[in-house]
Amino acid sequence: MPKKNILIIAPHPDDETLGCGGTIFKHKKKGDNVFLVIITSVKTITDSNGNINKFYKNSITQNRENQKIKKFYNFKKIFYLNFPTTRLDVIPFGDIVKSIDNTIKEVKPEVVYLPSIFDSHTDHYVTVKATLNCIKWFRNNSIKRVLGYEVLSETNFNYLEGVFKPNVYIDISSFLQKKINAMKIYKTELKKHPFPRSPESIKSLAILRGSESGVKAAEAFHLYIDRSDKI
Repeated sequence: MPKKNILIIAPHPDDETLGCGGTIFKHKKKGDNVFLVIITSVKTITDSNGNINKFYKNSITQNRENQKIKKFYNFKKIFYLNFPTTRLDVIPFGDIVKSIDNTIKEVKPEVVYLPSIFDSHTDHYVTVKATLNCIKWFRNNSIKRVLGYEVLSETNFNYLEGVFKPNVYIDISSFLQKKINAMKIYKTELKKHPFPRSPESIKSLAILRGSESGVKAAEAFHLYIDRSDKI
């Protein structure tokens, strides 16, 4: 079976692990080429006077975590778009679309993973809207399938709008512990239970999704499009 190019789109570092870490390892085991796009970076945050704010002190730690995570997953390449975190809603939308589109054109992915459009974080919503502008077949005809993942602390905290309704499940029973180990690399994001981004929560969600799909542990997705011509 030929290798596929897989593109993971993450608004922030750690979204890829929370949303589809087990699936990434599954793709790697199959021999697929997996690429990661990180949309935002804390290094670009400034205050109203143009001064770098308190988030800058985390940037060195984040860079170290990013290097470790690249090695842990053995990504083919990580693209850093470096848009300011928590500010995607004030960045010209066309700039975000163009940056994502350029990445897609370079990777030529067959499968794309991105967040749920119902996430509570504005950065997630803008990321999804921008990516959906790039997946038309006449713009990027390599794309056959687009799946939306769920992110603990974002997908499950949207109280006002639509909700995430998974219709695709991927068995990660053999990769759950590796997913948790990957998340432990993000020391700045992981906290003790009952915080949503905790090892206990990650494991519990995987077991819940597994019980919904008849396996020990699973990751759940919303299918945006499927042009794979499967019957």
